[in-house]
Amino acid sequence: AAALSHERENAETRVQQNSTEAARQESKLSSLRMELAASMQQREAAEARLAMLAGEINQLEFAFARANEQVASTQNELNTALRTLDEKTAAMTAAEGAIRTAQQHLVERAAELREGQRQLADRESRLEVLRALNAGGEGLEKGTQAVINGLDNPDFFKPAIHGALVQCINVPPEYVAAVEAALGSNIEAIVMKDTMVAESVVKTLTQNKLGKAALALRELEGVFIHERNEKMQLPEGAIDWLINKITPQPEVARLVERIINHTALVPDIATALRIFPLMRGSAIVTLAGEVITGHGILHGGATTASANSSILARKNQIAALEAEAAALGDSLALLLTRHEAALAAVESAQAALHDAREEKQTTTVQVSTLRNHLQLIEREQQDAGRKTQSLDSEKQGAEARLAEAAARIAAQEAEVQLAMGRFEVLISQRAELQRDLETLRAQENEISAELNDLKVKVATERQRHTLLHHQRQPMEERIDELRQLMEERRNDITSYQDRGAALQAESAGIVESVERLRASTTGAEEIVGALQAERSALHSHSEETAERLRLVRREQSHVVEQRGAVEVRGTQLELKAASLADHIQKRYQVDLREFAPDSYALAACLKEIGKRVRKFEAQTAEGAESQPPAEPVEAADAGDASVDETPAPADWTRIESLVQELDTRLSGIGPVNLDAIAEFEELEQRNNFLEQQITDTTNAKEELLGVIDRINKTTRTLFAETFEKIRVNFQEMFKELFGGGQANLLLTDEADPLECGIEIIAKPPGKQLQSISLLSGGERTMTAVALLFSIYMVKPSPFCVLDEMDAPLDESNINRFIKILDRFVSQSQFVVISHNKRTIARADALYGVTMEEHGVSKLVGVKFRSRDEAHQSYDILGNENQTPTPSIAESFGKSPNLHSEDRQTAGEVA
Repeated sequence: AAALSHERENAETRVQQNSTEAARQESKLSSLRMELAASMQQREAAEARLAMLAGEINQLEFAFARANEQVASTQNELNTALRTLDEKTAAMTAAEGAIRTAQQHLVERAAELREGQRQLADRESRLEVLRALNAGGEGLEKGTQAVINGLDNPDFFKPAIHGALVQCINVPPEYVAAVEAALGSNIEAIVMKDTMVAESVVKTLTQNKLGKAALALRELEGVFIHERNEKMQLPEGAIDWLINKITPQPEVARLVERIINHTALVPDIATALRIFPLMRGSAIVTLAGEVITGHGILHGGATTASANSSILARKNQIAALEAEAAALGDSLALLLTRHEAALAAVESAQAALHDAREEKQTTTVQVSTLRNHLQLIEREQQDAGRKTQSLDSEKQGAEARLAEAAARIAAQEAEVQLAMGRFEVLISQRAELQRDLETLRAQENEISAELNDLKVKVATERQRHTLLHHQRQPMEERIDELRQLMEERRNDITSYQDRGAALQAESAGIVESVERLRASTTGAEEIVGALQAERSALHSHSEETAERLRLVRREQSHVVEQRGAVEVRGTQLELKAASLADHIQKRYQVDLREFAPDSYALAACLKEIGKRVRKFEAQTAEGAESQPPAEPVEAADAGDASVDETPAPADWTRIESLVQELDTRLSGIGPVNLDAIAEFEELEQRNNFLEQQITDTTNAKEELLGVIDRINKTTRTLFAETFEKIRVNFQEMFKELFGGGQANLLLTDEADPLECGIEIIAKPPGKQLQSISLLSGGERTMTAVALLFSIYMVKPSPFCVLDEMDAPLDESNINRFIKILDRFVSQSQFVVISHNKRTIARADALYGVTMEEHGVSKLVGVKFRSRDEAHQSYDILGNENQTPTPSIAESFGKSPNLHSEDRQTAGEVA
């Protein structure tokens, strides 16, 4: 492979040398062809120039007369354009006024839209609050709320509950007071779907002291017989039967009818007292909420309770707010339409202003163009006279250059033929070298592929050897571990023999299942064999295809490399040519595709520049006393005569210096800024806008500083109040935990309470007052517990995690810590990570991770209840299992009924 690579590099070097020589010859040939083309163009230009000179003289005379006419016409167009410019300026001013008016309307519409959005948001927020109150059962008794929320087992109780009676009826707003008075405490009755669960509900409320609740038992409705209101005559003066003013859900219709079937609705208490003797023991209720029961008891009066506590009133408020929100939504849509219309008007005005500005700009450009055109025509008149004088001398010089170009063309054609012969020889040599190089590259690629395959095989074998070597020691260690594990398992065999009898019975059933599975496995193995044979055939075919694909990819890679090199070179040349053409187009306004060299014009331009230089030198010499003024002028005339007779070859160094000088002068002039007026107006408008923004920002800053000051004052007040409460609680809690002593909380900088730190001072009994950093670990822990629960007394949290807080505590402090936990368990849920048995014994549930088998973790969870609680729960569920749940002491191995594995698991959890 190295020998082929060296031979291929030598071949590439020869090919490169041949390519370099061919490129040099090709460059020389191209240069000769360009020179030949330039000479032919020069000859053609000279012939054309001779023909054009005669016509140019006549054209100059005609152009001079036409220029006079164009001057007058251009002056008239300029006056018309100036008048148009004044009209466009007036139109732009009117458009600016229209856009200011449209912007004012847009601001008004935006303010209306914001006000509508604010009102809608206010209604929606009130609606959300009322819905949240209804969803949480606000206004109901504590026991009723507990039953609705599912008590201590929502999954069991909620499916058996339909809801509170007040949540299942709808009443018009004017009859809410009458319906609430007539229903009384029955309005909070819980409608039960399953009467069998009612007993569990009552027992749970009683045991947990969650309050009282009324339960409506739908299964007992059949034992009641009701008389419909239609059988009784409505007394004179009554509004209607109250049952007709209630819209209940179908599930509670009979319940509502049973409660207030014969209740009459009257306008006032006087009417109720008048018609009561005619009601034959039926109840009467007024619109204001006074009730006369069938027993003649009058309930009346009012309390100071908030109207928000009435669920029926809140339901009516929700309906009213939903209607208001819908109306506000429609109004907001109309305001949004108006805002969009105002925005469209602003955009239309801006478009009109933009059109007016563009028209004004166009007119301004037209005026400037006409003025420039007028100046150009005047300069053309001056140039026409000068050109007429120089055309005769140019004709003689053109004839001489024509003869010189013919002789130069003949010599260049002979040199081109000689260069073509040398270039063809180099091309044939390069083709032969290229074929040899391709052969060497193909051989090198084949050898390289074989070498890469061998390297891959060697690396694979080395990796396998290293892997096996590394696996040997872990396997030996694993064997030792397995031996130890076997010893442990032999010790466990004794305990497992007691379970053998039960497992043997189970094993018999498993053996039967295995026999059935083996029968089904035989057919599956035959199918697997056929599939494996098919897989082997496909694998062989895929290897052959992969080999062919590697060869094709190798050839493709070689072709792509050659193509990429050619494309890169072509792209570089195209980019370079495009860059040069773009530079010439931008700099000189000349398109190279349409450009034709004019040697005669170049010579004439150089001669004109030489005349100007000599004239300037002559004028400079006239001011000097040491030189006579006539001699430089004669020398200049003699030089002119020589140029006219035999033109000298072009001095490109001098031409480049003249071009650079002209470029410098042209760059110094700079472009004419026709957009200065429009730019000034835009910048002035931008400046006014920025000044307004600065004013608004300054005002906003002042308002923000005021808000920050108010927030700081409020925060300091709230912080001082909360800090004082926590400090008092901390002092009391510290004394309770330590059985005495003193503690205090101090601010490190009372002048800035929001940024300063807090120093904790603690003095356990028998010690000096000192910082908490000087206390022992247990004392610092107890101080932290005192501070934590002092904060809980001010702001309770529903959830708290304590990570091994009791680790540094002794037995007496553990008891105090548990006592504090018991005090706050009713209002917060605590998750305690602990290794202490006393703390674990107080828990309601345990969660841990055990490793019964080596390397296999298992999650263990134990929930504990007392025997009384377990017995009651089993009674409620129907006594399906009379075995009580083990207590916390039994779960940790104190009960002889538990197996040794259970005790071991409980110990690992602890």
